Amino acid sequence: MIILYEIYEIENCMQKKLCEYCFIPKQTVNAVVTSFYKNGWIMLEEMPQDRRNKTIHLTEKTLKKY
Repeated sequence: MIILYEIYEIENCMQKKLCEYCFIPKQTVNAVVTSFYKNGWIMLEEMPQDRRNKTIHLTEKTLKKY
């Protein structure tokens, strides 16, 4: 739940920021983000200045639940 909350709170949220804010290892954050993506709870958007990094956003499906 803390990761969903942080995605909601952090503007232009990225996995690196989630690791810093939640004090969770990057492998764990990646596994959780991948799971959320597969379930349709989040969407990933490439950053125009650096296509390797993606911002994480909640989908409408997730926002309606919470």
